Amino acid sequence: MCFSHPFSPIINGSLILMFLPDNHALFVSPNLTWNVFRNTDLGMLGQIFSADKQSVFHRAGSLGMITFKYSS
Repeated sequence: MCFSHPFSPIINGSLILMFLPDNHALFVSPNLTWNVFRNTDLGMLGQIFSADKQSVFHRAGSLGMITFKYSS
């Protein structure tokens, strides 16, 4: 399931949710993008896994990152 919303002309956000019932696992990925200058974007992205100890995703971990994109 994916949700996306433009908060303003220069700020966009999205949220991805994925539930894996057979593995008793959940994946969540929030994303926020800011158009800093013309052709230049700065973003924050997270990837969060949550699962039962019996699931193969239990040790997947989570991460957060900052992204920079320039388009000419």
